[in-house]
Amino acid sequence: MTHPPSTPTIPWHALEAGAAIEQLRSDGTDGLSTHEVAIRSAEYGPNALPEAVRRSAFVLLLRQFMSPLIYILFIAAGLAGAMGHWGDATVILGVVVAN
Repeated sequence: MTHPPSTPTIPWHALEAGAAIEQLRSDGTDGLSTHEVAIRSAEYGPNALPEAVRRSAFVLLLRQFMSPLIYILFIAAGLAGAMGHWGDATVILGVVVAN
């Protein structure tokens, strides 16, 4: 028992424009008919991207401090302050805040 050879299918986005329009059963100048739009919307859902997750400004601010480099700079500022180098500690903290 042998199976017929399968023909590789090329994704529509990799085809030439005319072939893609033909494979998608569309019209190059007018697009889809209103009836075809309704059918495809019912079958595939709306043509829309999912809504992005909204984060508060406070959460965005806190996320800026979630980096190993920021932790190293905080440690450096603390060590500089502990050694009495307040100017260096201030500059390091200024860099962190400016970033």
